[in-house]
Amino acid sequence: MLRVYAVLIFAFLYVPILTIIVFSFGESVYPTLPITDWTLEWYRTALTDSQLLEALTKSLIIAPLVGFISATVGLLAARELARREFRGKGLVLLVLLGPLLVPLIVFGLGLLLLFSSLDVPSSIWGAVIAHSVFGISLSTLILYSRLISFRESLMESAADLGAAPARAFFEVMLPLVFPAFAAAFLLSFTLSFDEFIVAWFVIGFDTTLPVEIWGRLRYGITPEINAIATVVLLVSLTLGVLGQKLASQRKDES
Repeated sequence: MLRVYAVLIFAFLYVPILTIIVFSFGESVYPTLPITDWTLEWYRTALTDSQLLEALTKSLIIAPLVGFISATVGLLAARELARREFRGKGLVLLVLLGPLLVPLIVFGLGLLLLFSSLDVPSSIWGAVIAHSVFGISLSTLILYSRLISFRESLMESAADLGAAPARAFFEVMLPLVFPAFAAAFLLSFTLSFDEFIVAWFVIGFDTTLPVEIWGRLRYGITPEINAIATVVLLVSLTLGVLGQKLASQRKDES
């Protein structure tokens, strides 16, 4: 019974996704079964749509920036948390979880009000700031779990051999924690690339790909939406799996 239950749960989660993929190859404009003819026309239509490509370009500007900012700041924060013991450390780690636990609609509305009060214009840079908030939280937690097992004696040995702190960081620590750093980058990239609610609040008249797709869904599902959703799904799934693999990877520090 447990196996049957597991199969039903996975079917509930993945059958809708498979449905989108299947209908993206159907020749009919309407999502009906059975599918009589198969085509790639909707992919060609989606990839030549100027509005979709513009939204995709903006998403590809925002997501890498968020990934780099999140992973870099997360590494610096995790480094200090892992090497220092102080009162309230558990509270700090709990606060780091805050942006990941707050409902996105509440988080987005709060940022909108904050940006309005500070006269920060709504733009893709507002989305970069917003996504970096929870990206930094996620990256710090990923990198902290890696750095708590890092041996400080390696840094001390590098210093004894004449390496400056910056050189020891880049040549000793960073290569050892790079899998976790890459995982933090990829997962933050994926979260930003897929995120809709917060971006809708703070991006103003610009549009990311999820915002553009949502705007079109108000007028009905079209085959090119299925096609672009399939592409986004495959990219996000690939990056997510790679990020999880890197996050679980452990290098021999000796």
